[in-house]
Amino acid sequence: MRGSDLREALRNMRGAVRENVPLAPMMHLRIGGPADWFLEPFAEEDAALAVRVCRELGVPLRVLGGGSNVVIADAGVRGAVMHFHNLKRMVRDGNRLTVGAGVSLPNLLRSAKEAGLAGLERLTGIPAEVGGAVAMNAGTRDGETFDLLVSLIVVEPDGSIAVRGKDQFRQVYRDGGLGDAIVLQATFQLEPDDPKAIFERFSASLKKRNATQPVSQRSVGCVFRNPPGDAAGRLIEAAGCKTLKIGALEVSGMHANYFVNAEGGTAADFVALMQEVRRRVHDKFGVELQPSHLAGCAAACASGRLAIGADRVVKAGAGDVLQAEERAGEIGAAEVGARQIGVDEAGARQPRPDEDRIRQERAVESGPVQLGADEARSGEA
Repeated sequence: MRGSDLREALRNMRGAVRENVPLAPMMHLRIGGPADWFLEPFAEEDAALAVRVCRELGVPLRVLGGGSNVVIADAGVRGAVMHFHNLKRMVRDGNRLTVGAGVSLPNLLRSAKEAGLAGLERLTGIPAEVGGAVAMNAGTRDGETFDLLVSLIVVEPDGSIAVRGKDQFRQVYRDGGLGDAIVLQATFQLEPDDPKAIFERFSASLKKRNATQPVSQRSVGCVFRNPPGDAAGRLIEAAGCKTLKIGALEVSGMHANYFVNAEGGTAADFVALMQEVRRRVHDKFGVELQPSHLAGCAAACASGRLAIGADRVVKAGAGDVLQAEERAGEIGAAEVGARQIGVDEAGARQPRPDEDRIRQERAVESGPVQLGADEARSGEA
């Protein structure tokens, strides 16, 4: 499609429409090529318009959230990538909070704490945007996103906006069961509590996470799912893979189920390291590790042009989609996303990998957040 076609078709969409935008700076792993098109709708109705236009023109559309559990192909992403940088409204109604898909979980947790609303502490340390967290039913050992969810406002595949209750989705472990619906807003039911008590739980959980996971390094979180009755990290370490390195990608020395990118790694390095780790674990234990975020990546990589998302692997040249075992939503949609690392008006910025962790540790020091107003653009895009 000619550039003028999509741009002209989106002339009534408020927000930004840009071409050939590098995606690597938006990814926590700092890997990946450019998106043909990068869309930043101003409001929910603009996102719906983008969905309708891309569908009518046959332009593949994926949604990018924070980018913490996404690996983008070295060749980039064909079609359009949509990001909800502008959907950050937060509104309180009694013990309920309704938040935009682009709100980061650290900001949501801080706002809930300041408002004296408890429950979201179970999501402490998850570097996600709300849309991505809902889409993949993100969680910890303490609970999952859907535990507190009441309803969603979504864009349906035909571009219509709908309100859908929690019971309309068949969520499971790390999958919100949204299908092709894209999260715009989510409403959570919380419980009143003392902000100090909330913070104590929040702080204890964060310290435990920081002590056991390489949160200050560039990674995509856990690479493999835990097999029944065992832990993928234990198997990987026992198979002698800890600190195993291919190119610039290395199995973390702190947690073997994390791959970290020192500098200059590629998607091809990531896939090769996955294959080698799986081979060694299988040879030693007879266990076939299943990817947490990627499916069919070994086969897709052979095509040379693939977009690896937290929810899917796309052979961008052929438009062939292989569904992943774990869906992160809209590419962490928010989806396609999870870590709150994005772009500003001038383009991609370069946040530190541990920005979310630092923000959460300092959250108690910040002033009250005014719920019901758009969040000011800070350095957290």
